[in-house]
Amino acid sequence: MFFAGMHRKVIGVENVPRDRAVLFAANHKSIMDAPLSYIAIPVLTGFISKIEISRIPFLNLWMKNVNCIFFDRSDMRAGMKMILTTIDYIRDGYSILISPEGTRSHTDEPLEFKDGSLKAAQKTGCPIVPVAITGTDDMFENHMPWVHKQKVIIEFGKPILLSELPPEIQKKPGEYVRAAVVEMLKKHKEML
Repeated sequence: MFFAGMHRKVIGVENVPRDRAVLFAANHKSIMDAPLSYIAIPVLTGFISKIEISRIPFLNLWMKNVNCIFFDRSDMRAGMKMILTTIDYIRDGYSILISPEGTRSHTDEPLEFKDGSLKAAQKTGCPIVPVAITGTDDMFENHMPWVHKQKVIIEFGKPILLSELPPEIQKKPGEYVRAAVVEMLKKHKEML
Protein backbone atom coordinates (compact mmCIF):
# COMPACT_ATOMS: atom_id res chain seq x y z
CA MET A 1 0.00 0.00 0.00
CA PHE A 2 2.86 2.35 0.83
CA PHE A 3 4.70 1.65 -2.44
CA ALA A 4 1.48 2.05 -4.43
CA GLY A 5 1.05 5.55 -3.00
CA MET A 6 -2.24 4.71 -1.30
CA HIS A 7 -3.57 7.41 1.04
CA ARG A 8 -5.97 6.14 3.67
CA LYS A 9 -8.42 8.27 5.63
CA VAL A 10 -10.23 6.61 8.54
CA ILE A 11 -13.30 8.30 10.01
CA GLY A 12 -15.46 7.40 13.01
CA VAL A 13 -13.10 5.10 14.94
CA GLU A 14 -14.69 6.51 18.09
CA ASN A 15 -17.95 4.78 17.04
CA VAL A 16 -16.42 1.32 17.47
CA PRO A 17 -17.30 -0.18 20.89
CA ARG A 18 -14.21 -1.41 22.75
CA ASP A 19 -16.05 -3.25 25.52
CA ARG A 20 -17.76 -5.93 23.42
CA ALA A 21 -17.58 -7.74 20.10
CA VAL A 22 -19.52 -6.28 17.17
CA LEU A 23 -20.57 -7.26 13.68
CA PHE A 24 -19.06 -4.85 11.15
CA ALA A 25 -21.25 -4.62 8.01
CA ALA A 26 -19.37 -3.08 5.07
CA ASN A 27 -20.00 -2.42 1.42
CA HIS A 28 -17.77 -4.48 -0.86
CA LYS A 29 -15.92 -3.09 -3.88
CA SER A 30 -12.56 -4.88 -3.94
CA ILE A 31 -10.45 -7.75 -2.72
CA MET A 32 -8.48 -5.01 -0.93
CA ASP A 33 -11.43 -4.20 1.38
CA ALA A 34 -10.51 -6.83 3.99
CA PRO A 35 -6.81 -6.00 4.43
CA LEU A 36 -7.42 -2.24 4.44
CA SER A 37 -10.31 -2.56 6.90
CA TYR A 38 -8.27 -4.82 9.16
CA ILE A 39 -5.59 -2.19 9.72
CA ALA A 40 -8.27 0.45 10.39
CA ILE A 41 -10.38 -1.53 12.89
CA PRO A 42 -9.18 -0.86 16.45
CA VAL A 43 -10.43 -4.16 17.96
CA LEU A 44 -9.70 -7.86 17.52
CA THR A 45 -11.54 -8.78 14.32
CA GLY A 46 -12.05 -11.67 11.94
CA PHE A 47 -13.65 -11.76 8.49
CA ILE A 48 -16.15 -13.74 6.51
CA SER A 49 -14.96 -14.56 3.02
CA LYS A 50 -15.89 -16.82 0.14
CA ILE A 51 -14.01 -20.11 -0.07
CA GLU A 52 -12.34 -19.10 -3.36
CA ILE A 53 -10.18 -16.54 -1.50
CA SER A 54 -8.65 -19.39 0.52
CA ARG A 55 -6.83 -20.42 -2.68
CA ILE A 56 -4.97 -17.10 -3.16
CA PRO A 57 -1.36 -17.51 -2.01
CA PHE A 58 -0.18 -15.31 0.88
CA LEU A 59 -3.59 -13.65 1.31
CA ASN A 60 -5.06 -16.98 2.44
CA LEU A 61 -2.36 -17.44 5.09
CA TRP A 62 -2.93 -13.96 6.45
CA MET A 63 -6.72 -14.42 6.53
CA LYS A 64 -6.50 -17.77 8.32
CA ASN A 65 -4.32 -16.14 10.99
CA VAL A 66 -6.82 -13.33 11.62
CA ASN A 67 -9.80 -15.59 12.32
CA CYS A 68 -11.27 -15.53 8.83
CA ILE A 69 -14.31 -17.73 8.28
CA PHE A 70 -14.34 -19.17 4.75
CA PHE A 71 -17.59 -20.49 3.31
CA ASP A 72 -18.98 -21.89 0.09
CA ARG A 73 -21.80 -19.64 -1.14
CA SER A 74 -23.30 -22.45 -3.22
CA ASP A 75 -23.79 -24.72 -0.19
CA MET A 76 -26.76 -23.92 2.09
CA ARG A 77 -25.33 -26.02 4.92
CA ALA A 78 -22.05 -24.09 4.71
CA GLY A 79 -24.04 -20.86 5.03
CA MET A 80 -25.71 -22.11 8.22
CA LYS A 81 -22.38 -23.33 9.59
CA MET A 82 -20.86 -19.91 8.84
CA ILE A 83 -23.62 -18.18 10.83
CA LEU A 84 -23.12 -20.55 13.79
CA THR A 85 -19.33 -20.09 13.68
CA THR A 86 -19.77 -16.31 13.54
CA ILE A 87 -22.05 -16.47 16.60
CA ASP A 88 -19.39 -18.49 18.46
CA TYR A 89 -16.64 -16.00 17.54
CA ILE A 90 -18.74 -13.05 18.69
CA ARG A 91 -19.60 -14.79 21.97
CA ASP A 92 -15.85 -15.46 22.44
CA GLY A 93 -15.13 -11.73 22.07
CA TYR A 94 -14.01 -11.54 18.42
CA SER A 95 -15.65 -8.94 16.24
CA ILE A 96 -16.42 -10.02 12.68
CA LEU A 97 -16.43 -8.03 9.44
CA ILE A 98 -18.96 -9.13 6.84
CA SER A 99 -20.00 -7.80 3.46
CA PRO A 100 -23.79 -8.32 3.49
CA GLU A 101 -23.97 -7.85 -0.29
CA GLY A 102 -22.46 -11.31 -0.70
CA THR A 103 -20.29 -10.25 -3.63
CA ARG A 104 -18.45 -7.20 -4.94
CA SER A 105 -20.53 -4.35 -6.33
CA HIS A 106 -19.37 -2.88 -9.64
CA THR A 107 -21.45 0.29 -9.34
CA ASP A 108 -21.38 3.31 -7.02
CA GLU A 109 -24.36 1.92 -5.08
CA PRO A 110 -24.00 -1.10 -2.80
CA LEU A 111 -26.03 -4.16 -3.73
CA GLU A 112 -28.88 -5.32 -1.50
CA PHE A 113 -27.70 -6.24 2.02
CA LYS A 114 -28.85 -9.80 2.72
CA ASP A 115 -30.80 -10.08 5.98
CA GLY A 116 -29.35 -13.54 6.72
CA SER A 117 -25.84 -12.11 6.87
CA LEU A 118 -26.88 -10.11 9.95
CA LYS A 119 -28.33 -13.11 11.83
CA ALA A 120 -25.31 -13.33 14.12
CA ALA A 121 -26.08 -9.85 15.48
CA GLN A 122 -29.71 -10.83 16.03
CA LYS A 123 -28.75 -14.05 17.84
CA THR A 124 -26.00 -12.55 20.03
CA GLY A 125 -27.48 -9.09 20.63
CA CYS A 126 -24.20 -7.50 19.56
CA PRO A 127 -24.20 -4.10 17.86
CA ILE A 128 -23.85 -3.78 14.09
CA VAL A 129 -21.34 -1.13 13.06
CA PRO A 130 -21.98 0.01 9.48
CA VAL A 131 -18.76 0.53 7.50
CA ALA A 132 -18.44 2.53 4.28
CA ILE A 133 -15.39 1.91 2.09
CA THR A 134 -14.55 4.10 -0.91
CA GLY A 135 -11.68 3.94 -3.39
CA THR A 136 -10.47 0.36 -3.09
CA ASP A 137 -11.80 -0.61 -6.53
CA ASP A 138 -9.86 2.24 -8.17
CA MET A 139 -6.78 1.14 -6.28
CA PHE A 140 -6.80 -2.42 -7.61
CA GLU A 141 -9.94 -3.94 -9.14
CA ASN A 142 -10.34 -1.45 -11.98
CA HIS A 143 -6.67 -1.82 -13.00
CA MET A 144 -5.87 -5.49 -12.40
CA PRO A 145 -3.21 -6.73 -12.02
CA TRP A 146 -1.67 -3.33 -11.23
CA VAL A 147 -2.08 -1.36 -8.03
CA HIS A 148 -2.72 2.36 -8.58
CA LYS A 149 -2.21 5.40 -6.39
CA GLN A 150 -5.55 6.13 -4.76
CA LYS A 151 -7.22 7.84 -1.82
CA VAL A 152 -9.18 5.30 0.22
CA ILE A 153 -11.79 6.31 2.80
CA ILE A 154 -12.99 3.94 5.51
CA GLU A 155 -15.75 5.22 7.76
CA PHE A 156 -17.33 3.60 10.81
CA GLY A 157 -20.92 4.62 11.49
CA LYS A 158 -22.77 4.72 14.78
CA PRO A 159 -23.50 1.25 16.22
CA ILE A 160 -26.96 -0.16 15.55
CA LEU A 161 -28.64 -2.32 18.19
CA LEU A 162 -31.33 -4.30 16.41
CA SER A 163 -33.24 -4.88 19.66
CA GLU A 164 -33.86 -1.12 19.88
CA LEU A 165 -35.41 -0.90 16.39
CA PRO A 166 -39.08 -1.37 15.50
CA PRO A 167 -40.09 -5.03 14.98
CA GLU A 168 -40.58 -4.60 11.22
CA ILE A 169 -36.95 -3.44 10.85
CA GLN A 170 -35.69 -6.21 13.15
CA LYS A 171 -37.20 -8.78 10.78
CA LYS A 172 -35.45 -7.28 7.72
CA PRO A 173 -32.43 -5.32 8.99
CA GLY A 174 -30.44 -5.42 5.75
CA GLU A 175 -32.17 -2.43 4.19
CA TYR A 176 -31.74 -0.35 7.37
CA VAL A 177 -28.00 -1.08 7.68
CA ARG A 178 -27.48 -0.54 3.93
CA ALA A 179 -29.11 2.91 4.20
CA ALA A 180 -26.58 3.89 6.90
CA VAL A 181 -23.70 2.81 4.61
CA VAL A 182 -25.18 4.64 1.61
CA GLU A 183 -25.36 7.90 3.62
CA MET A 184 -21.66 7.66 4.46
CA LEU A 185 -20.75 6.84 0.85
CA LYS A 186 -22.53 10.01 -0.31
CA LYS A 187 -20.29 12.06 1.99
CA HIS A 188 -17.21 10.32 0.60
CA LYS A 189 -17.94 11.55 -2.95
CA GLU A 190 -17.54 15.12 -1.71
CA MET A 191 -14.24 14.25 -0.01
CA LEU A 192 -12.50 12.71 -3.02
